[in-house]
Amino acid sequence: MRHYQYKALNSSGTIVTGQVEAPTVETARDLVEANNEIVQSIRPVSQGFRVVLAQFVIGQGKVKPEELVLFTRQLSTMIRVGIPLLRALSILRDQTEHPGLLKATSDIYTDVEEGNSLTDAFRKHPKIFSEVYCSMLAAGEMSGSLPEILNQLSDVISHEAHIKKTVRSAMQYPIMVLVALVVAFVVMLTFVIPRFMPIFEGAGVALPLPTRICVAASDCMINYGLYFLGALVAGGIAAYAYFKKESGRKKLDTWLLQAPLIGSVIVRATMARFASLFAKMLSSGVLVTNIIHIIQSCIGNLALAEELANLEVKMDRGAGISKPLGEARFFTKMMVNMVAVGEESGDLDTMLTEIAMYYDTEVEFAVKKMLGAMGPILTVVLAVVVGFLAFAIYLPMWNMMELQMGR
Repeated sequence: MRHYQYKALNSSGTIVTGQVEAPTVETARDLVEANNEIVQSIRPVSQGFRVVLAQFVIGQGKVKPEELVLFTRQLSTMIRVGIPLLRALSILRDQTEHPGLLKATSDIYTDVEEGNSLTDAFRKHPKIFSEVYCSMLAAGEMSGSLPEILNQLSDVISHEAHIKKTVRSAMQYPIMVLVALVVAFVVMLTFVIPRFMPIFEGAGVALPLPTRICVAASDCMINYGLYFLGALVAGGIAAYAYFKKESGRKKLDTWLLQAPLIGSVIVRATMARFASLFAKMLSSGVLVTNIIHIIQSCIGNLALAEELANLEVKMDRGAGISKPLGEARFFTKMMVNMVAVGEESGDLDTMLTEIAMYYDTEVEFAVKKMLGAMGPILTVVLAVVVGFLAFAIYLPMWNMMELQMGR
């Protein structure tokens, strides 16, 4: 809600001023005119710096997929039942709670009211509405099937969110275990080993190899820990800067596609994403060459984007889809064969939908397989580290006991 300052002419012909609270300026105008007053001017009241700053920070928050799905389905429903576009945008603007989406909807309403197309208005907000979203929206406007296209867009957003969530959840367990292992190792070397050293030195026993290694590592950690931390931070910054570059990012993406365990998950997730986007845009009426160009920017992997760029060039020269796709390095044989069947049968969008469904299931299977394989690996690593530290502490104690018994 915002406060609006207005100046109006009342029923007796007198100029009056006042303030009204409303979500939008149109709603504020309606509230004033409901009192039989003719609005002459109305503007938002200036807000304090803290309020503006808070709205700015909140407004930068990313729109969640659930919010975008709800927004898209509501717009589809209102257009399908016959509500005029401007009225539908006005309703969405009044109902939307997310500050960033609210501002975008207000701007879209203004642009459409001024005569711009709906697609052009949406394209002005690329952080919220992706190129896929806008391209499908443009196809819906041109074909006159906007409600159906918006429903398909909702499915696309939901599918994308599901794929990302699946891959993210697959990485949480191994990362948490490795982080816990590193923290435990640092704590042991920094706090535990130094407490035992005076006991071992006072007993005069010869330290076994595991203990000497841990003592040396502990000394390095204590005396040079800050240098190691600084080098780690500097290395992290350098790696981040390198992988932000196109060449570095492409090498990383190539390695991820070929990496043991996680590579199979990423490949299947990417295939599902490619097939789903291709199918939805193709059924929406977007040209195939445009689809390939759009997917390059949103596939999320530069190695695959480069292959799609080569595919686009070959298609422009008159080649079909399946043959140049088969020459690509990272597209699976299943994908190529099913695309070839769809291309020959003239029902490519249906076949791509089947491919997307197949790889959705494969992603779930690959995640379970990866976690099943990582469990024993992480258990062995954990056992080796914990066992090594245990030997480093208890072997000298065992030697001390033998020394005491010998006396």
